[in-house]
Amino acid sequence: MEYIKKSIRIAISVFIPFVILAKLENTYIPYQIHASTATSQFTLYDMKIFFSHTMPLLYVVAFILQGLVIIPLWNKIAANRALKIIVAVDVFSITLTSSFGLAYIVWDSSTGLTSIFASAIVLLFIQGLYWLLIYITLYSMDRLVDVQKYFTFTGFSKEL
Repeated sequence: MEYIKKSIRIAISVFIPFVILAKLENTYIPYQIHASTATSQFTLYDMKIFFSHTMPLLYVVAFILQGLVIIPLWNKIAANRALKIIVAVDVFSITLTSSFGLAYIVWDSSTGLTSIFASAIVLLFIQGLYWLLIYITLYSMDRLVDVQKYFTFTGFSKEL
């Protein structure tokens, strides 16, 4: 029964950010049939096409990553404020590095440095928003469990 609860927690903590990002994507980014012709820069249109084709695979990867790394790490840092700051800096560093790394892979040097920075900023924004949504979801789920500890079906069990 404990594995079912853990699986549900992992599924919810991955599903909610995915749904929010998909809704934002569908609301604010118009759909184009073909990717942009500028192959040296990621745009939001390119990301929309990429996500529309790879969403099931990304969800499975996010589910595995959440279950094996993020949830155990979240449980360990829950009580230690210094550890939370260290993990936040590490996540930001990894996000920044991967954003610039992926932007560099698609960068055409003839387009100048502005295209690599524009691509990296788009990627950094999307990844940063995803991690922020993950944090908010996990924090909200923990607060919900904490509140439920103080209530029973017959009323209050402890003082808040």
